[in-house]
Amino acid sequence: MKRGWQFILILCLVVGISSLASHLAVAWLKIRATPVKYATFGPTNQEASAFLAGSSLAFHGLNWNRIADSLGIRMQTWMVAGSSPAEWQVYQDRAPQASCAFVVVSAYDMNEDWLCDFHADVVPLSETIHSLRQCGADRPFCKKILSQYPLMLARKLFPTAGRSDGVMVGIRGKLQKLMHAASSGLESDAPQVEANDKSANQDKITDWSKARLQRRLVSMQNSSQGKESFSGPKKYALIQMLQRAESHGKGILIVLPVSPYYHEAFLTPDVLRDFESTLTDVRRACPQTRVIRLDSLPSLDDNDYFWDLVHMNSFGQQIATASLMAQLHNISRN
Repeated sequence: MKRGWQFILILCLVVGISSLASHLAVAWLKIRATPVKYATFGPTNQEASAFLAGSSLAFHGLNWNRIADSLGIRMQTWMVAGSSPAEWQVYQDRAPQASCAFVVVSAYDMNEDWLCDFHADVVPLSETIHSLRQCGADRPFCKKILSQYPLMLARKLFPTAGRSDGVMVGIRGKLQKLMHAASSGLESDAPQVEANDKSANQDKITDWSKARLQRRLVSMQNSSQGKESFSGPKKYALIQMLQRAESHGKGILIVLPVSPYYHEAFLTPDVLRDFESTLTDVRRACPQTRVIRLDSLPSLDDNDYFWDLVHMNSFGQQIATASLMAQLHNISRN
């Protein structure tokens, strides 16, 4: 066999074995590699008449079956881990019959520098380019967003590519279990999506060690490159979603809190002003949308109501759900 063919054969074998190992690692370590999960909430004897959009914060922080049952409507949603309006907008097209849209955001979700790991899987390249042009994004940011598309293609062969945090946390958890050590507190703070109607997570970040808290704060800072900005594709997509909801019926924007630890570390006075300015722009562009600020509830300004830096636990969920239901019923009566 000629050397050229030998090289090609060896290369194919190496790529094949590496790809198989990457796929096995994802399965063994239970790293989420599927971008979308469809779910419905509310009465099962009727068609879905509402569209629900939110990240994992929305599904951990609020009991949507209870909310939908209370309102007497059926909601449908397409859940994407670590997502934002830039991804939710794609799935709004799949619910043309929805007469009401619930859109749930937070200061964490709306940070333009926090990128969804599945953005390229969900949003067509042409739409991403269009949104970047519309919001006037600078060259470094465009490069950061567009680099997700080659990575998405690479993950077809190597699904662990770009998921070092999940790999390291997964391996550490496996080793701890093999050593018969306590495995609690080993989960990554990477966004996860749950379809449960009621959160069973009663963990509290106040039980974390100082080392773990500092490690997670540094990890989140590195993920966003230490930046907090709110004027870009996410803002552009949020406005478009709410304007479409207004044209089909009504839109409801719900703003969730983050933990005081996160607030203290990342939401400086300047950052908060930028976030509030973004919400003001959204209200101005979507005047008929009702805005519910759960992030202003004093009762949720407590780290005991969060199981990580941004996700509420079952205790926080109870408070947030009760408050949201009361405000939604007030809206329906007016």
